[in-house]
Amino acid sequence: MSKTTLHQNVWVLAGAQSLVMCVNSVIVFAGGLVGAELAPSNELSTLPVASTVVGTALSTLPLGLLMQRLGRKRTFTLSLFFSVLVAALASTAISGSSFYLFTFATFLFGFTSATVMQFRFAAMESVQSDQIPKAASTVLLGGIVAAFLGPEVALAGKGLLAASYSGSFALQWLRSSSNSISNSVLLTKVSRRGTSKSAVSSNVNCSS
Repeated sequence: MSKTTLHQNVWVLAGAQSLVMCVNSVIVFAGGLVGAELAPSNELSTLPVASTVVGTALSTLPLGLLMQRLGRKRTFTLSLFFSVLVAALASTAISGSSFYLFTFATFLFGFTSATVMQFRFAAMESVQSDQIPKAASTVLLGGIVAAFLGPEVALAGKGLLAASYSGSFALQWLRSSSNSISNSVLLTKVSRRGTSKSAVSSNVNCSS
């Protein structure tokens, strides 16, 4: 591989970040609107959006423990498959006019959001030292793509099903399904940079 060519992991993770973070954009864009329609009072209308932030914060420690036990690749793959189920739950909650179930679903999305924050570190560990800044910035660009793509997905799915924006999360279900499958196939083991014994040991722990 050319020294100027980024590792495959970087591009896989950049694509994954752009797709996974669409969920956050959809929640920010449509969560308040859905909340205003389903909430028992106006004061609770933004609770679904806030619950995602809380879910992300509370997932940080369990996610770190899970990565220590399973490795990053397996944790990333499990998180993406988990987001498939959560997207289906959110769509079902909207269709069933269940505000609290929808809020619970957005809370669970916090785990996926916390996982995405680890993508750039996996990318950085897949390249040589001189490529670290480029790898990190490439993955983070996925967030910019998601900022534009997410609202478009929300609008595209708004009238797809009977309940407004239920189709938006149904589209996220399809997106999560394809993303989880492609990442489980394409994402190779994270190669820890450097040649020291501790680096090799870390690679075994983090990329298996």
